[in-house]
Amino acid sequence: MSYKIAFLPRARKDFDEWKRTDSKTVERIKEILRDIAEHPFTGIAKPEPLKNNLAGKWSRRINRTDRIIYSVDGKIVIVYIFSMKGHYHK
Repeated sequence: MSYKIAFLPRARKDFDEWKRTDSKTVERIKEILRDIAEHPFTGIAKPEPLKNNLAGKWSRRINRTDRIIYSVDGKIVIVYIFSMKGHYHK
């Protein structure tokens, strides 16, 4: 089963900024997003469940300082992407 990827506004802004500034990172992000769509809880970029105020969300490493933050809605088979810059924004 493949999940649909949905960008929330902040994630779209982050992705657009990456597209303007760093094409290599954009390719890495696309690779991670393809992997998330196929298996959101395992795979590349060290998926990890988040805790505390981010409980229910997951993180994948883009690089040393930036993470993709996302949640999965299995009822409608969709992955919501919250952000792609920095570590863990609330």
